[in-house]
Amino acid sequence: IYAKWNPVTHTVSFDVDGGSTIPAQTIAHGEKATEPPSPTKVGHTFVGWYTSSTGNTPFNFDTAITGATIVYAKWNPLTYTVSFDVDGGNTIPAQTIAHGEKATEPPPPTKAGHTFVGWYTSSMGNTPFNFDTAITGATTIYAKWNPVTHTVSFDVDGGSTIPAQTIAHGEKATE
Repeated sequence: IYAKWNPVTHTVSFDVDGGSTIPAQTIAHGEKATEPPSPTKVGHTFVGWYTSSTGNTPFNFDTAITGATIVYAKWNPLTYTVSFDVDGGNTIPAQTIAHGEKATEPPPPTKAGHTFVGWYTSSMGNTPFNFDTAITGATTIYAKWNPVTHTVSFDVDGGSTIPAQTIAHGEKATE
């Protein structure tokens, strides 16, 4: 008479932390899990498989499985440059923002002869930029300006009246 043994099996699960699904594996006691293909996650680069969600110790796929095991994906977020086009104003430094995070609104720039209106999504200045927007790619934010105006009055010393002119800063009055 011979004894027949069925091996105990354990489940190896893959916690992808929002990435593409990786199916669990059923592994016989003492055997090794197979390293799956790398998952994908929008806006992130896959770093590797780890023994905990903190991602401190890489998981070794040569380890014998002796119980239910969870293997954790570790990700690095992509980063993007947020640039500020100041259209002749003082320079505002670019920001490096992690995928899904928000840019920080810089202090208003200055430009001689102009009043700063705000930050916009295009150079046309039609849509204000919302600094609560998640950054998902390289972004340029545009300063919008209104020119300061000056009044040019004419002293005709008793002659016929000449109406005053409102002139944008840096422009010339009409004779």
